[in-house]
Amino acid sequence: MNEIASISGAIIVAIITLTGTYFINEFTKNLEYKNVYYIQIVNRRLDALEKLGECLNYFSVVERYNVATNQSFTYYPWLKNKETCNKVTNDLYGIGRKMVWMDSTLASDFCELFSEVSVIKELDYSKYDKDYKYTLMKKHTNNLREKSIKLEKEMYNSLQDGFNIKEFVNLLSEDDREYIELLMAPAITGEPIGTAEYEELIKAAYGERLASDLKKSKFHVSITCPKKIKSIKITPFGYSSKDGNKGTVDIPLSELLCVRDPIFVEVKF
Repeated sequence: MNEIASISGAIIVAIITLTGTYFINEFTKNLEYKNVYYIQIVNRRLDALEKLGECLNYFSVVERYNVATNQSFTYYPWLKNKETCNKVTNDLYGIGRKMVWMDSTLASDFCELFSEVSVIKELDYSKYDKDYKYTLMKKHTNNLREKSIKLEKEMYNSLQDGFNIKEFVNLLSEDDREYIELLMAPAITGEPIGTAEYEELIKAAYGERLASDLKKSKFHVSITCPKKIKSIKITPFGYSSKDGNKGTVDIPLSELLCVRDPIFVEVKF
């Protein structure tokens, strides 16, 4: 009887163990699936924002025209002929297919800009006299500039709200999160400490050498523009350099790991 009870107990333990292992494995699979899913979403959104940022360059370069009345105004050079206007429209159309990954506000602002460009594309400027042609182009440029600025602001808001460093870390695997947690970065932990205090914390935890390496380390970004760069502005902190149409941005790593607000880089060319 005792042997039967022992065997029954062993079977029950085995069933409980197998059941527990099954649910743990299923939970782990679901967690990994969610991580992969969210990372895919983030990647697709970043790709859409990158392509959108490139396309907004069409709305940053203007040419100047002087009319007979000694007045002058600016216009987008691609408005001058059908070929370049069609290219801008097609490029925007390609980005429009990626808007499904973005929030409704950004998608709506994009649709406004795309609709305006699509209407302009159908116009035939050649049937107007020169001064009226450029006056009309000025009007369209002003409308497009207003919509593109609105879209660009919403794009920055999307980056600020949707891709903060804490959310990104939560999408990583458990092993990767453990490595990052060793940094004890205030940007991740939420601790309200400054750069100097954080560097002292690293020194106390890992020694002088690592603290010294942290102070020397930088987050480096290379920039290439279609024309010569006039200026690079970084807020709230960072360093920049420019040479022709190329530029660089360097952000001290210790400051980056303590960041609380978005970092903006403005390049004029």
